[in-house]
Amino acid sequence: SSCHEHILWLLETYVLSASTYGEFETSPSALDKDPVFTGRVCFRAWYCLTSGTPDSTRWLESWLRDGLRLHGGVSPKRLACAALIRSLIWADELDLDGDGESDLLLATLIGFGNSFLAELAQTCCG
Repeated sequence: SSCHEHILWLLETYVLSASTYGEFETSPSALDKDPVFTGRVCFRAWYCLTSGTPDSTRWLESWLRDGLRLHGGVSPKRLACAALIRSLIWADELDLDGDGESDLLLATLIGFGNSFLAELAQTCCG
């Protein structure tokens, strides 16, 4: 649908294209350009549209792999991988409960597999 296409465009424009550390600015004026913030918003919207159905998650994982050129834990887009893994497995401050922990990771909610997440995390480390 056009909603899915817009989410993919946002991911491609603001997350997959992350190429400098300066894009990870966390000041309130920069939130519209921060790849981690954009990733969280896009993944939450994707979940709302698809309810984490396995087919949509597999398709999105494949699309992300292609966009990152991610093969065997190696990608030329290491900062984009860092933004993605941070948006998927690090809890947002708003997601934390009273004891400072999150009960559910965004990656789990969407249904991404552990192997994909491990590969993203490994890619960030080099």
